[in-house]
Amino acid sequence: MSSIDDTGRTARHVVRDLWSRLLPGGHGTFTECGGDSLTALRLIGAVYGTCGVRMTLADLGTAADADDFGERVARALTRPPSPTSDGPAR
Repeated sequence: MSSIDDTGRTARHVVRDLWSRLLPGGHGTFTECGGDSLTALRLIGAVYGTCGVRMTLADLGTAADADDFGERVARALTRPPSPTSDGPAR
């Protein structure tokens, strides 16, 4: 069984991989890397599909870079599910 640290490390790695696939060679904020609304939805959808956690456009738009967004995903994975959630997403 993996620890929370392992989960966070894996989530950050997955996010960096997804980010680089959708924004090749991009370093900086999502918009600085050339991200647009369609790419944002693709990235958020890929994070949900891969990690099972729902992130918002605000989470992505305010992240300093891929590593910061990955850290936000990792933290979301370690939070208990919301009592108002409508499914398995965290």
